[in-house]
Amino acid sequence: MSLDAESRRAVVEYRIERAYKTLDEASEVAEQGWYNLSANRLYYALWYVGSALLISLGHPVKTHSGMIALINLHFVKTGILSLDDGALLSQMFSLRQSSDYEDFKQVTKEQLEELEPQIRELVEKLKKLIKI
Repeated sequence: MSLDAESRRAVVEYRIERAYKTLDEASEVAEQGWYNLSANRLYYALWYVGSALLISLGHPVKTHSGMIALINLHFVKTGILSLDDGALLSQMFSLRQSSDYEDFKQVTKEQLEELEPQIRELVEKLKKLIKI
């Protein structure tokens, strides 16, 4: 994805907005008891803001594992983000994968109640790192 500065800014702003809407979706579906779907939306909020961050730095990614690897390389290994932040990103990717694709995998209300505040905090941290 080769973007000029104006297009890069538009994509980054769109993905940030999408991250926040996706967090809202996660809360709404959790209220309905759809915990697997809520976990999916929480992960995608991280995907949107994480990919926005990387695009803002000129490192667009096409895959989820690519986004996680570059966040770890540029932000966790350098100490800008904590090891716990990197672990949470990986944990949510794994949870989303298993709850979307494995038979009988059920995310619990308790898991979401523990994870959601951490994810919201990580979304904020990633957003603050964006320079556009």
